[in-house]
Amino acid sequence: MQYVCPRDVCVGCAVCIDICPMKCISMQFDQEGFLISVIDEKNCIDCGQCLRVCPSLKTPIGNNGDFEGYMCWNRDTIARINSSSGGVFSCLADYILERSGNVYGAAFNENFNLIHMQIYSEESLPCLRGSKYIGSNLSGIYIKVKSDLENGKYVLFSGTPCQNAALKNYLSNDYEHLLTCDFLCHGVGSTRYFNDCLIYLEKKYGSNIISILFRGKQHGYLKPTFEIRFANGKIYKEYYFLSIFGYFFRDKLCNRESCGSCKYATVERFSDFTMADYGCSDKLEQPLREIKKGISTLLVNTEKGRKVFEQVKNNLVYVERAKDIVISSSPYLQMQTSISKDRRMFFYDYLTLDFEEFIKKYYSVSKKEKRKMKYSGKWNESPVQFLYKVFHKICKL
Repeated sequence: MQYVCPRDVCVGCAVCIDICPMKCISMQFDQEGFLISVIDEKNCIDCGQCLRVCPSLKTPIGNNGDFEGYMCWNRDTIARINSSSGGVFSCLADYILERSGNVYGAAFNENFNLIHMQIYSEESLPCLRGSKYIGSNLSGIYIKVKSDLENGKYVLFSGTPCQNAALKNYLSNDYEHLLTCDFLCHGVGSTRYFNDCLIYLEKKYGSNIISILFRGKQHGYLKPTFEIRFANGKIYKEYYFLSIFGYFFRDKLCNRESCGSCKYATVERFSDFTMADYGCSDKLEQPLREIKKGISTLLVNTEKGRKVFEQVKNNLVYVERAKDIVISSSPYLQMQTSISKDRRMFFYDYLTLDFEEFIKKYYSVSKKEKRKMKYSGKWNESPVQFLYKVFHKICKL
């Protein structure tokens, strides 16, 4: 079997499929449950187009680390609450939709497979909101984006940094009506493991899944909940980083191998905007009500991005932050990606044990961990706020 790039550096972006003139490349799941590109050698003409656009083999021209950083959130409270952090993506999407453009991002289809899809109306925007911590299938998306742009359409493309680099390689040149945004990526988890979790939970709850939410805000955006709803009305709800999926994603056990050596986890960016949870040192100085609703870090990386920001900033609450503070807030701007040293053993057991046996062996959340998560952040409020709460509780006794 022939691959476009070595399997340990493949990011599963699928750009090689869209560029191939012979259509002899396909995306297939490897044993661990990650999409990889496979070449049909009988039909390959060795044109080299796939090598030219592969973001693992070719890094496009970036911004040399020149960005403006902001703490911000969307003034539209509903959009903000239904987003993973401050709702900045919705603000950018609105800018494109108001110009009759198309927005591309990751969403679950009716079978709960994560794919990149095109939307062109405000009503469809909710499906693109929120974090999804597995890889999406982009087969055919690069072709659609280019077609839209050549027909004069406005386009917003949202994806991982490597997916943005793949698009940039594919297009070869910039387009005036194209906006791109990425995020500070923690890596992507195994789709196979994620699907096995869904099958396990459907069996446990005795019903089919009807919705999946990676980061609910019931306890605020700093303590997100992983929520799965079932047709029989039951709900699986757990703090994301203690959930059956997030527990292992947190410890970088179920992540893609290439994410451990990602060359896009750097201050140099390849998109117009970069989004993230607000992680700067002053986040706890914000009012508790704002922290709970979600706060974003926004990096404006290009001149085009700056021009658009000027047009959308009135829809945001924003404060500029110094570059060094923003950089120090995230390891994913400092080439500090990693995978766990126990990853190999994790996947060995996952692939050899029955899934229920595997879960019993690995998934054991202690009461101490639950207490720590439940009560973390209780002191992230001013002394006056805390004393008022204590006084209020005493008065109720």
